Amino acid sequence: MSLNESTVFLQGLLPAFTLNLQATVLASLVVVLASVWIRRLFNEAHSPKDPPGPGLRWSLVGLLGLSNVRFHYKQTTEWAKQYGSIVGAKVGSVRVVILSDFEQIKEFFSRPELQYRPLTWGLSRKEKGFAGLNGEEWKANRDLSARALAKVGSDGMRRQIQEEARLLADALAAREGRAFACREYLHRSLVNAVCRFLLGYRYDLDDPNRRPLDEALAGFKLESATAPVEHRAAWLRRALLDRLMPSSTSAKRHRLVTGLNAAVRHLVDVNEATRNGERRESYIDIYTEKILSRLVGNLVDLMMGGATTGTVYLHCHLLNLANRADTLQAQLHREIDTVVGRDRPPAWEDHVHMPLTMATIWEMFRWKIATPFNIPRGVARDTTLGDYHVGKGTVVLPNVWAVHMNKDDWKDPETFDPSRFLKADGTAQTTKPERLLTFSFGRRNCPGEAMAIVEMFLYLTTLLQRFRVLPDEAGRVYDIVPCGPSPELLTAKLRFLVREQP
Repeated sequence: MSLNESTVFLQGLLPAFTLNLQATVLASLVVVLASVWIRRLFNEAHSPKDPPGPGLRWSLVGLLGLSNVRFHYKQTTEWAKQYGSIVGAKVGSVRVVILSDFEQIKEFFSRPELQYRPLTWGLSRKEKGFAGLNGEEWKANRDLSARALAKVGSDGMRRQIQEEARLLADALAAREGRAFACREYLHRSLVNAVCRFLLGYRYDLDDPNRRPLDEALAGFKLESATAPVEHRAAWLRRALLDRLMPSSTSAKRHRLVTGLNAAVRHLVDVNEATRNGERRESYIDIYTEKILSRLVGNLVDLMMGGATTGTVYLHCHLLNLANRADTLQAQLHREIDTVVGRDRPPAWEDHVHMPLTMATIWEMFRWKIATPFNIPRGVARDTTLGDYHVGKGTVVLPNVWAVHMNKDDWKDPETFDPSRFLKADGTAQTTKPERLLTFSFGRRNCPGEAMAIVEMFLYLTTLLQRFRVLPDEAGRVYDIVPCGPSPELLTAKLRFLVREQP
């Protein structure tokens, strides 16, 4: 056979060989996937009982991590009615357990194996603070942050919050009763209250130098309505989603976190440059002596918790009181006038004598749920929750909505009613009621809880002492949804009318 004839013969065989090779590779892939699937099914059939829940326990989509499941708080509450208070589900290949019963959350979130933050938390980042750390490093950072809160805080911190509330009231008074969208001013003021503690100085409300920090923090206001469980591998997210799909939730969240870290790192640099100047001792000074490597992460955690969440609640208080100007707001005015008067600013010590004000604060924490699943917990080792086996690495979510809207615990739970926190003798609980999960539960709860409650009391009483808060026009009623973001209310306008002297 000549060379040309051999070449023609081989070219004739090539398509058949290529086709056979493709078929072999495809068949091998099918066999491998089928083997993995069968092994999973066999292992699960002989494993301890898993929590019941919706959908297939193992799916090809789940194995490949390509699903795009987003839990909705009302949907998970319906699951609880169908499957029970412990529900198992999947986000891609990540196992998730949702708890909808307070007593179970209280018990399970106090266990050592659930004092863990999963690596699949969507807001996890390189520069982690106490919210994202685990093990001994988490304990050290959290305990140090709590001690710094106590050292820099107490009476001095309360006076600083009191001063920020007064400066905000002055800025609102300068509007002379004209309607305007106040949310941004509330946010700037609350950022200042946190910055005074964290950095030792503040910004004027209109200072252009504060813009990068304000914008970075404000970006998270619409991200708090879901529990961001990231089921895709970090390398896949960076290589594909964040680059090829820049408008995806994952990519937006990554940019927000990166921008906030950069803004806070700049503040740290500014603080260090002025460390020997004339300013108060701050959280940074205390922290720098201990664990500098986690400074930025801890500052981000405290700012997000102190300013972003605080803005949601203070803004909702003012909108809600504008809706109830002649009822609840008038009653709060009378309580403030009776206990505090008009000649001095409200102080934290007044709260024990102001039951309606405290009941209103507790009710807003119950009724307005900023984060329906809070921050996810992870399971550090195989364990049991109730009658069910829960494996290491499982993400556990508390269904705050289900607890706060449980009709067995709260009469007409979807109605805003501060009187539910008033006792028969007219007094109210002065410490946070146990069944309020706004700040989570157990050792991994928010270390700034006490500061947040003081902040809400001082801001609310300071503003109501000076103003009657009204809608931008007569007859308007603001539609405040109990859970999640309300984009249409971000630019809602209010009028702050200076109250006449009695």
